[in-house]
Amino acid sequence: MHLFRFVLILSIALSGGFFQLKAQTLHKLGGSIIDTAGKPISEANIQLIAGADTLRTTSNKEGHFSFKDIKATKITLNISIIGYERYGASHELKEKATTLEPVMLKNAGEMLKEVVIRPKPQPIRIKKDTIEYDAAAFNVMEDDRVTELLKQLPGMEVDDDDNVKTMGKEMTKLRVNGKDFFTNNVKDFISKLPASIVAKIQVIDDYGDQANFTGIKVGEPVKMLNIVTKPGMDKGVFGTIGTIGGTNNQYGAKLNSNIWRDETQIGFNGGFNKANNGAGSSKNSNANGSYLDKIGKNINSNLNYNFGNMQNDSQRESLIETTNTLGTIFNQTSNTGNNKTNNNSLAWGLQSSTKKRFFIVNLGLGQSNGANSSQSFAKQTGIVKQDLNDESKSSTRTPNVNVGLSWSQRFLKTKNNVSLSFNASRGIANNDQQINSHTTYYDPSSGAMVKDSILNRLIDSQNKSTNLGGGLSFSQTLGKKDTIASRNLNISYNFSVGNVENSLLTYVTDAQGIPHYVDTLSNRYHSTNITQSAGISYSYNTKKLSYNLGINVQPSLMKGKYEDRDERISNSALNYSPTLNVSYRMSPSNSFTAYYNGSSRAPGFYQLQPVKNTQNLQNIVIGNPELKPSFSHAINLNYNLVGLKTGKSLQVGIGASGVQNQIVTNVILRRDTLNSLKQETHYENTNGAYNVNGNYALTLPFGNRKYNVAIRGNVGYSQNVSFTDNVKLFNRGVNFSQALNSGYNSKKFSVNGSVNYSLSTNNYSLQQQNIRNIENWFFNLTTRANLFKGFNIGLNGSKRINSGYALGNNNPLIINASISQAFFKKKSATLTIQGYDLLKQGNNLSRYVSGNSIVDSRSNQLTRYFTFNLSLNLQQFGSK
Repeated sequence: MHLFRFVLILSIALSGGFFQLKAQTLHKLGGSIIDTAGKPISEANIQLIAGADTLRTTSNKEGHFSFKDIKATKITLNISIIGYERYGASHELKEKATTLEPVMLKNAGEMLKEVVIRPKPQPIRIKKDTIEYDAAAFNVMEDDRVTELLKQLPGMEVDDDDNVKTMGKEMTKLRVNGKDFFTNNVKDFISKLPASIVAKIQVIDDYGDQANFTGIKVGEPVKMLNIVTKPGMDKGVFGTIGTIGGTNNQYGAKLNSNIWRDETQIGFNGGFNKANNGAGSSKNSNANGSYLDKIGKNINSNLNYNFGNMQNDSQRESLIETTNTLGTIFNQTSNTGNNKTNNNSLAWGLQSSTKKRFFIVNLGLGQSNGANSSQSFAKQTGIVKQDLNDESKSSTRTPNVNVGLSWSQRFLKTKNNVSLSFNASRGIANNDQQINSHTTYYDPSSGAMVKDSILNRLIDSQNKSTNLGGGLSFSQTLGKKDTIASRNLNISYNFSVGNVENSLLTYVTDAQGIPHYVDTLSNRYHSTNITQSAGISYSYNTKKLSYNLGINVQPSLMKGKYEDRDERISNSALNYSPTLNVSYRMSPSNSFTAYYNGSSRAPGFYQLQPVKNTQNLQNIVIGNPELKPSFSHAINLNYNLVGLKTGKSLQVGIGASGVQNQIVTNVILRRDTLNSLKQETHYENTNGAYNVNGNYALTLPFGNRKYNVAIRGNVGYSQNVSFTDNVKLFNRGVNFSQALNSGYNSKKFSVNGSVNYSLSTNNYSLQQQNIRNIENWFFNLTTRANLFKGFNIGLNGSKRINSGYALGNNNPLIINASISQAFFKKKSATLTIQGYDLLKQGNNLSRYVSGNSIVDSRSNQLTRYFTFNLSLNLQQFGSK
C-alpha cells in the first residue's frame, strides 16, 4: 500500500514536471503583410498575445515580421496601420517554427492621411549585363497582366501577339526569380501572370547556364526576361477555362491550368479553334503539358510534351519584278492553297548546379507530318510573255531526335574550372510531290499564242542528316586569390560533324498516266561537313568591369560524292576571328557593352546538287558542288543611361556585320526551243555584303510617371550581292524609321498614342530596274478604361499611309474595340466582346527583296469580324 502511494505521488510529480517543461518549449512565428494588390505593407503595428505575455513589432519594407521565444501554443495576432482595416485572428502553433500565409489588409472605408513616409521606388537600375525595372514605379490597372506592365518599360516593345522586343531584339527566354519557369517561353506566360505579384522586371544579356557558372562569356548573348516576385508570391495556382465564338463562323474553347510551388511546376494547356479566315476555313488544335520538380538535393528534372494540329486555307496575290541584263520580267501571280500540319514533340532534361559542379542533360524527340495542295496562276510580261497554271500536291514526314550534355567542374582551392559538352541529332525529311504544269507561250512582239505545254511530274525526295558536336574548355586562374579582380586564361576547342544523305528522284507521267523515271533530273548525293574551332582568350572580371579578349581559328572541310557517278567533291577553308566581350558599369545609372561574334555556315544540300530541280519550270535550280562555307562577322556596341530618380532613360545601339564567301544566287536567262526565256538559278561564293545600323530609344516620364514620352529611331545601310547572267550586281538599301510615343497611365484609365515613319530604299547597280521605294506613315491611338468595378472598355484606332507598293492599297483606317465585364465576388468570370477592323479596310500588304527580285504580296484574309469570349479565371498566389 505504501509502495503504491509512493509510485502514485512520484508519477504525479514527474507528470507535473514534464508538462512544465513542455510549457517552457519556445516557438517562432513569421509572416508577411500585403494589400489587396499584393504589394507589401511596411511599418504596420503588430501585437502578439500569448497567454500572459504581449509582444510587439512592426513589418519591414518587404512587409515581413517575426517573433521568437513565444512560450504559449495558442496566440492572438492583431495588426493595424492607418488607412487599412484592423486585422485580428487566433492561431495555434503546432511546430517550433511557423510561417503564416500572407495577411491581406483591406483599405479602410475612410482613408486618413498617411503619416508614414515611404521612399519613392527607383524606376530603373543598371547592373552588369542587366537592366532592372521596379514595378512599383509604374501604373497598371487592377487585374492587368504582366503584358501591360512590360508595355510601359523604357526600351520595351510588345506586339498584339505578345512578342516582346528590347532595342529591336527578341526576348527569347523567361525565368521567374532566376529559375526555370514551366516552358521558359516568354509569350506563354506574360499574358497569364498578374502584374500585381511582380516586384522587379530584369532584362538580362544571357550567355547560357554554363557561361554563368564558369564566368566565361563569349559570343552574342540572347535577351532573357526575369520576373522577380514580391515576397511570398513564388507559389500559386492559376488557369483559365474559356469559350469563344465569332461572326466569322468562329468557335472554340481553351483550357490552361498551372500549379506553381517554387521548384515544383505542373502545367497543362489545350484548346481548339475553327474560323473562316476569308480564304476558307482555318482549324487549329493544340495541347501541351509540362512538369518540373526537384528529384534530389541539387537536381531538377523537367518534362515537356507538345501537340499541334493546323489546317489552313489561303489566298495570296503577288507581283514580282525580276531584273536581268536583258530587261525586266513582271510576274503577277494569284495562289490558293490548303496546308495541313501535325506536330508532336517530347523533351526531357536534368539540371544541377552547386558551387563545385554544374551539368545539364537534354533529350528531345519530334515528329512532324504535313500535306499541302495549291493552285496558282501566273501571268508573265516584259521580256518574257507566258501564262503559267500549276497544280501541286505534296506530303512531308520529318521525324527527329536530339540529345545534349554539358558538364562543368570548379576547383574551389584554385578557382580553375573545366567544361565538357556533347550534342547529337538525327533527322529525316521525306517529301512526295505531284506537280501538274500547264504553260502557254506567246510571241513577245505580236502577243499571239505560240504553244501550249502540259507536263506532269512526280518528285520523291529524302534528306537524312546526322550531326555530332562537342567541346572542351579549361580556365586557369591568374594572379592572387584575394584581389578584387579575377583574371583567367581560357583555352577551348569545339567541333561539329554533319553528315547528309540526299536523294531526289523525278518521274514524268505520260498521256496514260504511267510514270517514267528521268535519270537526268534525279540524283543521290552524300556529303560530310567538318567544322572545328580552337581558341585562346584572357578574361578579366570585377564588380564593374568584365571583358574577354582572344582569338579563334576555325578550319572547315566538306566532302561529297554521288552514288551513280564517280565524281568526288572536296573543299576546305580556314578562317581567323577575334573574340571580344566587354561589359562595363560605370555607375548605377549607366553602362556599356560590346561584343563581336564570328561564325561559319555550311551550304545546304540543295545548294550543292549539280542536277536540275524542275519543281518550278520557269526557274530551274542547279546547285554548285564547289561552294565553300560562308563566314559571318558581327559586332555590336550598346550604351544605357538612366535617371535613377526620374526614370528617364536613353538606350543606344550600333552594329555592323559582313560576310566572307557569302552564298548568293546567279540567275541566268536561257532560251528554249520556242525562243522564249527561262530562268536558271545557280549558286556562287562572293564577297562584298555588309550591313551597318544604329538605333536609340529615349524615354521621358513626368507627373510621377503617369505621363511619358518616348522617341525611338533606327537607321541602317546595307549592301547585298547577287549575280545575273554571271554579272555581279549590288543592291544597296537604306532603312530608316522614327517613332514618337506618348501616353498617360493610371489605375483606372490609360491612353497611348504614337506616330511612326519608315522609309525603305533599294537601288540596284543594273540601270534599267524600275526602282520602288517604300514609304509608310503609321498613326495609332489606344485607350483603356476601368469605368467601374469589373467593367472595362478598350478602343484602338490606327491609320496607315503607304506609298511605293506595286500592288494597290487603300491606306487603311483600322478601328478595333472591346468591352468586358467581370462577374462574381472575386471577378473570376469575364465576358468579353471584341470587334476587329470595324470599317473593313485591312489590306495585309508586305514586301521583301530576294537577290535580283522585289516581291510585293497581299494575303486575302478576313479582317473585319466580332468575337464573344466567356472565360473563367482561377488564380491564387501566395498560398501554401
